[in-house]
Amino acid sequence: MAVTHDMRVKQPYFDMINADTKDIECRLYDAKRRKICVGDTIVFSNGDKNFSRRVAGLLIAKDFKKLFSLVDARRAGLETAENAIAIMQEFYDLDAQNEFGVVGIVL
Repeated sequence: MAVTHDMRVKQPYFDMINADTKDIECRLYDAKRRKICVGDTIVFSNGDKNFSRRVAGLLIAKDFKKLFSLVDARRAGLETAENAIAIMQEFYDLDAQNEFGVVGIVL
C-alpha cells in the first residue's frame, strides 16, 4: 500500500522539482528514508508552499561519490558530479554517509 511522506526542500531545488527539471532528490539513507518505497508519494514543502510527486525508483549507494558515478548530477539539479558531491557533503558529512549510505529518490 502506497504511503505519503513529507520532505522539506530548500530553494532553488524546491522549484526545480516542481518544474520537473530535477527528478532525483538525494538524501542520507537513514531510518526515515528507508521507509520510502517505489509507488509512495512525497509531499515536498518550502515555507507555506507544497506539492507532491510519486516515487518511481530508489538508487541506493554507500556514499554520494558512488551515487554520482551511477547517475548524471544534472538530474539532481547540480552541474557536475564533483559539484554534487561537494554540495551534498555540506548537508551530510562522510561519517554519516558511511553509517547510513545514501539514496537518490527518483521522482
